[in-house]
Amino acid sequence: MGIIYDIISELQRKKYIPEKKFLLIKPAIDYINNNFTNSNLSYPYLAELCNISYSYLSRIFIEKFGISPQKYITQLRINYACDLLKSGIYNVTQTAELVGITDVYFFNKVFKEQMGMPPGKYRNSV
Repeated sequence: MGIIYDIISELQRKKYIPEKKFLLIKPAIDYINNNFTNSNLSYPYLAELCNISYSYLSRIFIEKFGISPQKYITQLRINYACDLLKSGIYNVTQTAELVGITDVYFFNKVFKEQMGMPPGKYRNSV
């Protein structure tokens, strides 16, 4: 959870948006932070939580954090995956499932894009 708060803190420093806009997307942010490991996380549902369209949610999200909700979720998942891999308890497939990515090949691709190395190599290096 500490990493999540670090990410949120860093992202919130990025851009200022009026409090009214932030409060509009806060239900989605809270939901993401509590459910980012859910592989069935639905982007349309995030918009429903805020009673706005997904495109408007995404626009405000980018305005606030500088990244889309999808990238935000991916960053949370990869950071959590790093913690799981560092523990040495879980293999790459288990880690992918635990962070909410059901396709291990996709997990490998995304992890490598974010971390600069495949998850197996990361696990062995820490």
